[in-house]
This record gives sequence, structure tokens and C-alpha cells, in this order.
Amino acid sequence: MRNGKKPICVVCGLEDERILNVHHIDRNRQNNKLSNLVWVCMNCHYLIHHDIEFEKLLKTK
Repeated sequence: MRNGKKPICVVCGLEDERILNVHHIDRNRQNNKLSNLVWVCMNCHYLIHHDIEFEKLLKTK
């Protein structure tokens, strides 16, 4: 994902590119518009997909 910004986890602020993933906000893997993609670390990505309350928190950011 290239938007000119340094990739950081939008949830926790982690800046280690080695463990960042791209998350599809609408969960549609076919929708690769930049407005639908955010960087998240592996830990936060897991929580987004397995914790309903955590996903709600992400949508408010």
C-alpha cells in the first residue's frame, strides 16, 4: 500500500513494518481501494477478526 505515509498500525501505533498487515475495513478482499485499506500489526489484526468490541473500536478511528 503506497500513499506516501510511513506505515503504522492504526490501532496501537506500532511502526515495525516487519509485522504490519493490510486490513480491509469492509472485509471484502476484492475491494482494494486505498480508502478501504489500513495498516494494522498482526496482534491488532487478530483482535479485529476475533473480538467484536475491538472491531467496533477500529471503526470509530
